[in-house]
This record gives sequence, structure tokens and C-alpha cells, in this order.
Amino acid sequence: MNEDIKDEKGELSCEESSSCTMEEKLSKLGAKIDEFAAKSAEMKEEAKAKLEDLNEKRQSAMKRFDELKSSAPEAWAELKGGIDKSIADLQQAFDDIREASAKAKDKLAS
Repeated sequence: MNEDIKDEKGELSCEESSSCTMEEKLSKLGAKIDEFAAKSAEMKEEAKAKLEDLNEKRQSAMKRFDELKSSAPEAWAELKGGIDKSIADLQQAFDDIREASAKAKDKLAS
């Protein structure tokens, strides 16, 4: 199992369990993105562009979530699919950029 999904106690992270709220997922992904950005201050232009795209997806997901929170209860089911997709897209974009960064780091170490 990927070590990144476990917390300090070795338990599954919120993202991997069903007990996590959308707001918690967005918050945890946001924290991961911020941490990644801090560690990647010296990234090349291509990586910086990917990070900008990742932050745009983050803002979009947060905006959709804010809309969802302020919508009528009847609209919840209709809008929930959209925010779920936004969160999944954000997670995939983060995973992609983290994987590309790890590959670049491995190449430099060789």
C-alpha cells in the first residue's frame, strides 16, 4: 500500500476512507498542494505550469463546493456529482504532478 495514504499512526488517511467529508478532502488536498509547492520552489518552467494548472483545479473545486454549500437541499444530489468529479480530478492532477516530480528527481539522481 502506498505510504502517502497513511498518517503518522499508520492509519488510512481521510482520502482513503468513507468517513471523510468533502470539505475535509478539499482541505487535506489543499494542504498537500501547498506542501508540494513549498518543496518545489526550484521547479523548471514545465513543472511550474503544471502546478499552476493544479492550483486552478483546486480553486475550481473549492468554488463548486462553496456553490454546493449554499445551494438548496434539493439541488444537493444534482450538484454533488460535479463536486465529486472536481475532487477526483484534483486528486488525479496532484498524483500526476507528484509522480512526474519523483521521476524527474530519480533521473537527476542517476
